[in-house]
Amino acid sequence: MSLQIRDDARLAGQVIRYHTWPHLRQQSVGEHSWQVARIIMSISTERYWAKLLPHAITHDIGEIGTGDVPYPVKKNNPELSAMFHALEQETMNEIENKWQLYTGTALTDQERWVFKLAEFIEMWEWGLEETLRGNKFAEKVVERCIAVVVQMLEMAMDESVKIRAEEYVMTRQKEWGQ
Repeated sequence: MSLQIRDDARLAGQVIRYHTWPHLRQQSVGEHSWQVARIIMSISTERYWAKLLPHAITHDIGEIGTGDVPYPVKKNNPELSAMFHALEQETMNEIENKWQLYTGTALTDQERWVFKLAEFIEMWEWGLEETLRGNKFAEKVVERCIAVVVQMLEMAMDESVKIRAEEYVMTRQKEWGQ
């Protein structure tokens, strides 16, 4: 057997997120990616789907080579973040080549904005779910992520996405009592 974990597309989805943060239930990269894709379909229109859905599904597969580096580490250490990004990209390229995996084309600024908005909404929802399960530590995740979502909505690059995202967030808050 010549198993190479670092370049296995299936195993990439099993990387655990939030490994440095106290949590009650583990979330894998695969679950996160599915949730981001689901949110993209909820907050945007079909014009974004052809590029953003493949990106959502595959955007973190390079983390099989680095692990899921915590957001605050990347945010507070730009040079280290760039190094991890390069390692993740190298791993992603190896996986793409080995498995003939289509990960999509480069995103425009507007598409990147929609994607990052969906990603922060997903992290916010993860925090909400953890909070509902009784994890007080997740309150900080909720607080940080909703602040980013609000900021991103204020700088909206697509008014229809802004409206749909605001409705989505309000529905989630109503449904989960936040």
